[in-house]
Amino acid sequence: MLRMILDHSPDAILSFDDGGSCRWADGATDELLGLSAGSCRGALIDELALKIGPVLAKLCRAALADPAETQIADFAPTNLEGRTLEATVKAVMSDEKVVGTVATVRDVTAQRAREREIARLAMTDPLTKIPNRAGFDAAIERVPIKGEAACIALIDIDNFKGINDRFGHKAGDRALVELAAAIVRLSGSDHLVARLGGDEFLILLAGDITAAQRFFGGLQSEIAILSASLEFDITISGGIAELHALAEIDSVFEEADRRLYRSKRDGRNRVTATA
Repeated sequence: MLRMILDHSPDAILSFDDGGSCRWADGATDELLGLSAGSCRGALIDELALKIGPVLAKLCRAALADPAETQIADFAPTNLEGRTLEATVKAVMSDEKVVGTVATVRDVTAQRAREREIARLAMTDPLTKIPNRAGFDAAIERVPIKGEAACIALIDIDNFKGINDRFGHKAGDRALVELAAAIVRLSGSDHLVARLGGDEFLILLAGDITAAQRFFGGLQSEIAILSASLEFDITISGGIAELHALAEIDSVFEEADRRLYRSKRDGRNRVTATA
């Protein structure tokens, strides 16, 4: 029965003594490691590492050093492209003495791909395909602010409800998609862009207030071209606040939001960049 189970196991199972010699291997070693069970048996773990990569050897050493802990890690076997494997290694005890390790290796390629896609969808606006606020927050944590000039800009479409009411929600959605594309096109790789919801967009702009105002001017020119293709006019308003190295991102965001509403109050189709 055990032989039948191992022959049909989707996992590869290997046992090593405390010196790192493989005493037993079975299961799907050919499929997962590119090695037959017979070629694994008797091999030193460092010899296997030369063929499949170092992760399994590192986990076995960690398990020997800390027998109470189960060691788990993903790795990509160097001899098999496009695979993501998960290795689980636990120390084997006998009479309260560590005598070796047992490793189980399984294919998690599809599972990890699904997890990445779920994570991507959770951080992406489904309409415009740019990051949402969660995606922006995650991205900005990876952007070092070390004294370089940078600004937070908030932009929205003037009288967006009126566009929806007059031309329909499909037209409004198209305006959002086209505006997002224009912002991304002008931003290039130097800036972060996100849709907060509704018709509001958030941008992290590299450069000082003057550079941010130039960006907004370029975007307004794009909007004029966009209005012609949409067959109805749209304008945008914005608020810009400078982001300093020691500033709290939320406080800068709130200041940009206040300046956006000042632009709205002062007649729309403009940007406010001063307190």
